[in-house]
Amino acid sequence: MDLFQAEIQARKERESARAVLRPLTTKLAQLEGRLANVTTLLDGGTRITTSDLAEFYTYFPQANHEKLETVEFYHHELSRILRSQLEEQQHVYRAQIEHLTEQIRQKKAHILALGESAFLDEETYNHALEVHGTVLRLEVQIKIYDEKEELRNQRKHLLEDLLGKAVTGAITADFKAVMNEVNSELYPHGDRKVCPKFRFKVTTKGINYEFDHCGDRGSGAKSRHVAIFDVAMLRHTPLPFLIHDSAIIKLVGHAPVRELLSVYMQSASLQQS
Repeated sequence: MDLFQAEIQARKERESARAVLRPLTTKLAQLEGRLANVTTLLDGGTRITTSDLAEFYTYFPQANHEKLETVEFYHHELSRILRSQLEEQQHVYRAQIEHLTEQIRQKKAHILALGESAFLDEETYNHALEVHGTVLRLEVQIKIYDEKEELRNQRKHLLEDLLGKAVTGAITADFKAVMNEVNSELYPHGDRKVCPKFRFKVTTKGINYEFDHCGDRGSGAKSRHVAIFDVAMLRHTPLPFLIHDSAIIKLVGHAPVRELLSVYMQSASLQQS
């Protein structure tokens, strides 16, 4: 009778010890998953270097160096701050994992000291713990991946917004001034026609544009507005540009558009020479 009661007591102690071990193992698996994702983020970062921008300028010499480098400066600063935070979090996770690993080692040693269970041997139990830990790590990785995708989308929208305000807004203002200048030259004696308006639109689908005829949508006005746009664009950049407006497609047609592009290319080479 005393031996039977001793076995019951030992079994209760083993069950109690395992009940304490399970949440520790679960927490360890979660921390290991988080540490793995933080390490992946630290190892997989990409940054645009000065040499990358220098190569970009060789193909686009008219690009606004100051605005591009300002945007990239903020990008680098955000990356530096994020990396510092990730390294600090990595250190915290490693310390927590080390502490939990020692606790788990002590609990397992205590369970082994109490002897094997009559219903579940240590090998089977450890295998179940490993499978359970793997499932938990995968769940954490899936959650981290979803959060990472959300952060990537937020970062994309933030950079698009910054680009729209710092770069496309400035380009729109500069180009508007050039179109007004061209319009003034076309009508130097005061009989000035309404100048079209052009501006970029930064949306979740990308960068688009608006070309406003300012209420004058007659065939002559549309043709004049397209001509003002083309001349202003040729003054603004050596690259060939053609507005994707229904007016020029309907009034000019595909064959003349090809010829117009050829003229643009010749003009670009003349400006570069």
